[in-house]
Amino acid sequence: MASRNEFEDGLKRIEELTTNAEQIQEEILSLTFDRIANGEPSNILLAESVLEFFRSSGTSGGQPKLIPVTAETLKLLPISSALLTTVG
Repeated sequence: MASRNEFEDGLKRIEELTTNAEQIQEEILSLTFDRIANGEPSNILLAESVLEFFRSSGTSGGQPKLIPVTAETLKLLPISSALLTTVG
């Protein structure tokens, strides 16, 4: 049976992971995208093949980010572009 300290340590760890989840997720995705961009098969993340990467402008977080592009993404680009121009 776990001691009180082990239980409290476990709760503290869960709290740390929850608090930092967004940063941890971003780091893992960034590393995974880098692996795919460097030639690893894209099935480590997606069911579809990554055809190329778009690079974000980096305005929200300071650093540009890689955005994977699949065949399905390319099919949706005209639709999303039309939506953006009609809303703007």
